Amino acid sequence: MRIAVLSDTHDRLPEAVSRKLRDADEIWHLGDVCEPAIIHELGALGPPLRVVAGNCDDHPWPPTLDLERAGVRFHLEHIP
Repeated sequence: MRIAVLSDTHDRLPEAVSRKLRDADEIWHLGDVCEPAIIHELGALGPPLRVVAGNCDDHPWPPTLDLERAGVRFHLEHIP
């Protein structure tokens, strides 16, 4: 399983990054998205998307997520 992890996009998603994310099995954005349109762009790439809120986000994304993949537990959180 290939998980793409990114954060702090702050209203920017360069095309070079988008191309690399398309091949992921899942995308995790760890906050500071800022403009929710970035999440729509990421969602359109295809892989399932998980998002947590950052200190620059004014959107009701959860502050943390606890996930398990292939028997491994992950805690997703934006720490400014």
